[in-house]
Amino acid sequence: MTSNETFIDELVKLTAESPNPFSKDFWIRCFAHIMNMCVQDILKSVSDLLQQLRHLVIAIRASPQRIQKFLKMLAYFNLTGFNYD
Repeated sequence: MTSNETFIDELVKLTAESPNPFSKDFWIRCFAHIMNMCVQDILKSVSDLLQQLRHLVIAIRASPQRIQKFLKMLAYFNLTGFNYD
């Protein structure tokens, strides 16, 4: 059994109880490869967003005035309850 076949068998098991279970009848041989490419693209997008978030946090923390303005924005949007340290 190939690793792709193992993957498809596991996908069938994992989705058996879902409203739209996956069936081997719909298996396209390159399905696992396509899924891998999709996940890689998603991870790249998330990685880019996390990098932007890191830059934003660094910029906010670089200035006491920015920290205060950020805390005021949290309060304005009723997002208080975060412990800023």
